[in-house]
Amino acid sequence: MSSHVQSHEFEFNPDRTCKQKWIVRTEATEAGPRVIDIEIAASLKPDGKEMGCKGHPRTIVALTRGRLVREIDVDALANAACTRPCSCGQALGQCLSQIR
Repeated sequence: MSSHVQSHEFEFNPDRTCKQKWIVRTEATEAGPRVIDIEIAASLKPDGKEMGCKGHPRTIVALTRGRLVREIDVDALANAACTRPCSCGQALGQCLSQIR
């Protein structure tokens, strides 16, 4: 199977999560899609500053880069709590579930 990179774009309601736009780039492999990179864009506050922390998106990218989508535990991500209705982990799980 030849390498093929695909971008998957996901938009989340800024009332539910502070990280509104996710772009997950995957590479097709014989074992299934592999995460190449993830871009996570934050919603903006009225003063123009980004909402939410900067650490979770960096951690998510570091932990998922190079991994097969099927190897990432989306059930565990569904239980990742946050002060907002939808955590970064839950958003990641939703993205990966759709890519699967």
